[in-house]
Amino acid sequence: TRTVVVEYRVENALRFFEQEQPEGLLDELYWQVTGTEWEMPIRSASARVYLPEGVTAQQAAAYVGSASSTEQPRDLQIEGEMVHVSAGRTLNPGEGLTVAVGWPAGVVQRPSEAARAVSMVQQWWPLVLPLLAFLGMFGHWKRHGRDPKRRSVAVQYEPPAELSPAEIGTLVDHSADMRDITSTLVDLAVRGYVTIEEREERRLLGLVKEREYTFHLRRPEREWEGLAPHERIFLNGLFETASLPSLVAGNGGGVSWSSHGAVELSELKNKFYKQLPKIRDEIYRQVVRKGHYLKRPDQVKMMYVVGGLVVGAGAFFGAIWVNESGFGGLHPIAVSVGLGLSALWVIGFGLFMPARTERGARAQEAALGFREFLDKVETDRFRRMITSPEMFERYLPFAMAFGVEKRWAGAFEGLYTEPPEWYRGHHRMGGFHTGVFVSDLNRLTSQAGSTMSSSPSSSGSGGGGSVGGGSGGGGGGGF
Repeated sequence: TRTVVVEYRVENALRFFEQEQPEGLLDELYWQVTGTEWEMPIRSASARVYLPEGVTAQQAAAYVGSASSTEQPRDLQIEGEMVHVSAGRTLNPGEGLTVAVGWPAGVVQRPSEAARAVSMVQQWWPLVLPLLAFLGMFGHWKRHGRDPKRRSVAVQYEPPAELSPAEIGTLVDHSADMRDITSTLVDLAVRGYVTIEEREERRLLGLVKEREYTFHLRRPEREWEGLAPHERIFLNGLFETASLPSLVAGNGGGVSWSSHGAVELSELKNKFYKQLPKIRDEIYRQVVRKGHYLKRPDQVKMMYVVGGLVVGAGAFFGAIWVNESGFGGLHPIAVSVGLGLSALWVIGFGLFMPARTERGARAQEAALGFREFLDKVETDRFRRMITSPEMFERYLPFAMAFGVEKRWAGAFEGLYTEPPEWYRGHHRMGGFHTGVFVSDLNRLTSQAGSTMSSSPSSSGSGGGGSVGGGSGGGGGGGF
């Protein structure tokens, strides 16, 4: 048999009641003798509480069982200056013993109001951290996260020079999202690199109609010199498993052009998603290379998100450590709340930290001015700027990147009357209509975005007291 004696000192373990009890004004020790988180039984548990010389306990209580249990052991004795309590039975896993002892006020010198205030500040000062985090992040954002002062946006009748639809979409909202990537498909088709073929297929004995799309490569890889890096990656990923070259009939019948490879949209499911990170990387690199950002906006956001998550992890593990060690007299809740809210401020401001350069801010103004034209082109003020039906095709990818393609199409109803050579859809009665055509394109880009981003799923003391609370592992309870 081995006996281990552990001696330690605990601060702030006593409770001082301001409301007078029937026995008079009392002070109290409320103590968890064993705690309730043991995974093995405790065969015997007892405690002795020694009061200062000449002081007799006015009240004593004990509780045994699981947390919040009010079961009281039979063995509780007050012997002058000493209170003895025994659990009286084996404590099962998850059960514990708690004792509460009260004595007349004045035996122990109560802390002054100033001392209590200091103790309160010592425990809860981490709650000031969110305010400091907000002020710090706000100042940091003002210095490093704001664009150069924006001037008034003037309507532009052409897109910013040397920017693709995907790059413009990224410049406007700091994000290369799926809409920007699918607008690249339409842009490549307009520029003669891809032809899109739409057809209806009947499934389930002809009861269900589904649209299938086939993409044909119009230009071989040796003719891709003028493409941006993200466009080359897009085409390589699109036709990675393409069929052999062939001759294809045009909208008017007969052989009109040659296909250097073809792939169905459904074949890209669970495959093309591997290209998306590379495409986004190149779009972000391009806007940096062209001087619109000093740093990639996605990496700037990620840096602050990771920093916020680190602070959030500190809130979780710091609270556990403070609870176990009692470091600095801090309260675990103050640590978790203070650091947790600070983490949210870091992440929240981080989402707004990407900043454009002077060149980028001016390009964004031009992009917003061009969007104004595409969005309001149906009005009399802008309709006169439509100089040719070919404008519909040329600016359609940009309208799709901005999400205003329906209004753009409406302005050309009756002007653009022939389907484009790069899109072969099933024929409808009543001729070609730009509004219907754009609806078909929206259906295509929506289905393409869903298919291209799809990936294989992965496998894989006294009345009112109880056990717990108070000093030594929790709070609550009393006479």
